[in-house]
Amino acid sequence: MASTRASGLGRVAVVAVLLAVCAGAWVAWHAPLPATVVTLPPTGERGRIAGDPMARGLADFGRYPGVDPDVRVFDDVEKLRFLDTAELAAYREERPTSARAVVEDRPDGRVVVVVVRVADPAAARRTAARLDEVQIAFGLQHEEPVPGVPKVASTPPGATGPLTARAHYASDELVVRVQFDGTSPEALAAFGEIVARQAKALPADD
Repeated sequence: MASTRASGLGRVAVVAVLLAVCAGAWVAWHAPLPATVVTLPPTGERGRIAGDPMARGLADFGRYPGVDPDVRVFDDVEKLRFLDTAELAAYREERPTSARAVVEDRPDGRVVVVVVRVADPAAARRTAARLDEVQIAFGLQHEEPVPGVPKVASTPPGATGPLTARAHYASDELVVRVQFDGTSPEALAAFGEIVARQAKALPADD
């Protein structure tokens, strides 16, 4: 009789412990997250970009490979080997320092956006103007401007050679270059949308 009573008390104790554990789990599940968890910064590539104001000025085109982690100063841009000597000189005249770049490979071509910091806003405007003049000297022609970005040039219809479209603008002391090397004339028609997306991420000066 005593053993039966002890066994019953044991079962009651087990049930009580299980109920306590379940109640504790429910409270933990529904309780607000600690502040340290809520404010935990993003890690990896997202964390690096979130803490980098210049990188945040690059549009997220959502394609591979994205922001180039090796581009930190203007010398790194030169190593990408996509700028002509005249274009490099246009930057060099205004003492370029830090830089960031994003690359997007698409089925219809490649997008490259480069942001370069120069001496001051006036220097940025001069650099953007010089770069635009260089494009016309290369044989590109001006296209319909994108709102806020008037300096847009591309390969003329019927021209031989690479199909490319390029835009340059100033944003404070930053010079922004947007380039799209397309696989066909029809592909270049998307350039206005590409420039608009970048200008939304880093608006051009008025």
